Amino acid sequence: MNPDTVTCDMVFALQQKDHPKFKRKGEDLFVEHTLSLSEALCGFQFVLTRPDGRQLLIKSNTGEVVKPDSFKAINDEGMPLYQRPFMKGGKMYIHFTVEFPGSLSADQLKALEAILPPKPICQPTDIELDEFPLAKLVGGLTTPRHSRRYDPL
Repeated sequence: MNPDTVTCDMVFALQQKDHPKFKRKGEDLFVEHTLSLSEALCGFQFVLTRPDGRQLLIKSNTGEVVKPDSFKAINDEGMPLYQRPFMKGGKMYIHFTVEFPGSLSADQLKALEAILPPKPICQPTDIELDEFPLAKLVGGLTTPRHSRRYDPL
């Protein structure tokens, strides 16, 4: 080093870049995954590629039913700890959504009714009741108070 050189501190400003699939919150990672109704009820397995390129085999437990809008966590698969790049400190949270079929045939309904718990029986009273069919929503509800979508950030 030249004795005539002026020394100084260097300051770096880092900006975290968004990932298309994963969201970071502190040491934790969040990811969304959609299951078919069959996978949610009967079990699933899929490969999840982490931001660092590692691949994880994610499997449900035998007999476990995954409900829509539920979360599962994988310990020690979050972000590395500060000044310990090879130690994972956080968790990876998987947010599951479940795709339901748009409709079912009469045979499919009979098959499901045969294996699922019975529907509750509605006993109308002696009072005259008006029957109201449900209308189909186009585009869904858009007001914030009707949104159940989870955003970790």
